[in-house]
Amino acid sequence: MHVVRTYLPETENWLYHLLDHTNDVRHVIYCEKYLPGLFENQKFSFLPLPSIYESDFGNSFFGKIRRFFFKKLLQTSGKTKQQFFTRHLESEKADIIHIHFGTMALVYEACLLKTKIPFVVSFYGYDYNPKYNYKKIFHKATALICEGKAAKEQLIDLGCPEKKIFIVPLGIIPSENLLLKNKLPGHLNLVQIASFTEKKGYIYTIQAVEKSLSVCPNITLTLIGPDSILKRQMADYIRKNKLETSIQIKEAVSPACLNEELQQYDVFIHPSVTAKNGDNEGGAPVVLLNAQNCGLPVISTFHKDIPDYVIHEQTGLLSTEKNVVELVNNIVTFYNMSSHFYIKYCTHAKTHVSNNFDIHNSSIALNRIYKKTGIQENNDR
Repeated sequence: MHVVRTYLPETENWLYHLLDHTNDVRHVIYCEKYLPGLFENQKFSFLPLPSIYESDFGNSFFGKIRRFFFKKLLQTSGKTKQQFFTRHLESEKADIIHIHFGTMALVYEACLLKTKIPFVVSFYGYDYNPKYNYKKIFHKATALICEGKAAKEQLIDLGCPEKKIFIVPLGIIPSENLLLKNKLPGHLNLVQIASFTEKKGYIYTIQAVEKSLSVCPNITLTLIGPDSILKRQMADYIRKNKLETSIQIKEAVSPACLNEELQQYDVFIHPSVTAKNGDNEGGAPVVLLNAQNCGLPVISTFHKDIPDYVIHEQTGLLSTEKNVVELVNNIVTFYNMSSHFYIKYCTHAKTHVSNNFDIHNSSIALNRIYKKTGIQENNDR
C-alpha cells in the first residue's frame, strides 16, 4: 500500500513511472486527495480518503472553532483519517506499506508505530527539513529511501541509521529516437521548466540572463510552469526591468508534451537553491534528466545530488548556489560555444541519462527493497 498526500500532481509524474515499472507487485494507492483523470493505470487500485475529511472551514475565528469540533466529532465516532487508513490496511492485507514523503509518515505515525506490517519511507525534498522529528519513524521503519549520496547524508544528519538507508535514483524512460540538434556561436535559447517555488532559483535565472544581455544580445529565456504567487512576482520583475523582448513566461506543459517542448531550445537552465524555509531538492529535479535525454546541456548548481545528475563540464555547467556571476559565466560560455563542442555536450548528456538513469533500473532497485523488507519481516516473525 502506497501512501501519498495527493495522487498525482503532474510535477510528480516520476512516481507514476516508478510504480508502473515495478513489477510483481500489486499497488494499492491510499491518498488523501485524488485527482481524477491523471495517471490512471489498470494495475493500480485506489483508496481515496472520503471528501468529508477534507472539509474546508476557512481560517476565520469561527472556521477554526468549527474545525476543532468537527475533528472531535470524528474522533468520538471512530472515523478519523488515521482510523480509516488502519481499517483499509487490514482489509487490503498489505504486505508492505510504502510512505511517500517523510511528512506523510508523521501524519500516520501512530498507525505505523502500532502496525505489524513492515513499512518503508521515501524522502524527496522539503521533508528533509530539520524541524521534523523522525526519531520514532527511523526506529520502526524497515528501510528509508532517498535519491542519491547527498540525500543519504541529509537523512544521516537527521538521525537515521545508515544501515537502513537505500538509494533509488528517480529515473526516466530514455528516448532513442530524439535527434540531437546543433547550435552556432552567437545565439542561445534557454529554457527553465519547473514549479514556481523558491528552491527552483528562478530569480537567479532571470538576473543572470539580464546581466548577460550586454555581451549576449541574441539570447532568449523561456520560463514554463504552473501559476503561483512567485510566478506573478517573476512576471512583475520582468516587466519592471523591461526584459519582455528577451524573457517570456509560458503556462505549464503536460508530461506528454515535455519532450516536444524541450527540443525547441538549446540549453536547459535550473539553478536550484536551498530556500529560506529549508526546502531543497532532496536529491535532484527529474526534469534535469528529461532535458539531457532530449540532448540539451544543463546549466545548474552544485546543489544536493545535482552533480551526479549533471556532470560538470561534460553534460552541463554547474555553479555555486545563488551565485549570479558564475551563472552569467556559464551562460556566456554556451552562447559563444562552437558547434563542435556543443554537440559533444549534447551527446554526453543523452548517453549519461541512458546509462545511469533508466527507470527500469530504478524499479529493479525498488523491487529489491520490497523483497528484502518482506524477507526480513518473515524472519522476524
